[in-house]
Amino acid sequence: MQVSCATVEVTRAVEDVETVPLCASPASPYDASHDDLSSDAECGADVTIGPQRNRPLDVSSKSTAVSFAGHDLRDESGFDIQQGQALIDDGNNESISVFDHSGTDASSAAPHFTSDRENESELSEISDYDDGRDDESTSTVASESRKVDHKHGREYQAGHEYCWPNDEKHREQMDIFHHACSLPLEDRLYLAPIKENVQNVLDVGTGTGIWAIDFADEHPSARVIGTDISRIQPEWVPPNLVFQIHDANLAWTFRERFEFIHCRRMAGSITDWDKFAKHAFAALQPGGYFECHELSMSFGSDDNTHENCASMIQWEEFWKDVGTNSGRSFTVVEDGRLKKSMELAGFKDIQKRIYKMPVGSWPKKSQLKEVGHYTYAALDVDLEGFLVGPMVEKLGKRLYEAYVLAAQLRNDLRSGKVHAYLPFEVIFGRKP
Repeated sequence: MQVSCATVEVTRAVEDVETVPLCASPASPYDASHDDLSSDAECGADVTIGPQRNRPLDVSSKSTAVSFAGHDLRDESGFDIQQGQALIDDGNNESISVFDHSGTDASSAAPHFTSDRENESELSEISDYDDGRDDESTSTVASESRKVDHKHGREYQAGHEYCWPNDEKHREQMDIFHHACSLPLEDRLYLAPIKENVQNVLDVGTGTGIWAIDFADEHPSARVIGTDISRIQPEWVPPNLVFQIHDANLAWTFRERFEFIHCRRMAGSITDWDKFAKHAFAALQPGGYFECHELSMSFGSDDNTHENCASMIQWEEFWKDVGTNSGRSFTVVEDGRLKKSMELAGFKDIQKRIYKMPVGSWPKKSQLKEVGHYTYAALDVDLEGFLVGPMVEKLGKRLYEAYVLAAQLRNDLRSGKVHAYLPFEVIFGRKP
């Protein structure tokens, strides 16, 4: 596998940060040119986005084994209930990348699986970090995890302000985005320099559980916990993985301290990012790492074609307005919120990368076309799901307006006339 990127040094702003190269091997130079994000056609030419035929997306788990049985605190379904490119490097270890990825999907030998009951006493210990949660709130979280609201023609998690559906269609986009976001990382699941034999790992906001499943497969000696407000994860999981119901905005209540905490695409879910980072800091062992992956909701383009695209402008303004009305920011990438919160919490050696994720098949290079296919596919499969809830409930508009915006944006992305990308931030820091 080869990776090529180009690097330009700019002003250094933080003294205590060390550079960690994005490429896994020193033989992979940062040599991608700015032209890598050029298009096959001039602006105004139609480009058809076709399916990826040579390497179909496999969103299924690598795991094939006995059914997940659950742990200590279970509901009737056995689910564990938890209480509680050009690359620009500014010396701050912040960078913007257009990646050049070639090769095939990473693969691993099939692991041995056993029932989760065999690891029951080892993986299900729970206690409080603080007094922020009580039995009543725990019962409420457990009860709410089993409830769904049917509205706007979709299925939502009941009892929470989470604005997106959790039905099959929206889960599909989660899994496609998982694949798309792995491409600039050379199919790696993380960038933090954690130990190969890492033991205790937490995946916050696990969603469908696809990241946690892949991590547990890659690290069979690790004990992995995936948390979410919705019970939408598969029953068939590696024996070293459990899923727990937990709202990350409430108190974190784990007895063990983790060596690695991961979260992805939490914008719009977190009410207080400073508090969230402090929870992660407290939950880590000294020397442990906290890593966040966030996809911007604002389009960009090197040739500024997105600036004349009405649907993209409306999309960006839409998420700013929703954030203002909901009290949950959707602009954490643009605002640099993650780094600020991690610094405030006490993390050191903070390193940040921002990748340009092309949307559509307009790039010339085959590697960028691939990520463009998957990023477009992830948006295309459920643009309406992103829009309908916030449009009606946060902005007080009519349901049809969400469908109109989705149709306009889908048409503009499909045309190839706008050479758009979405910034994708990966940031990690170490607890001293």
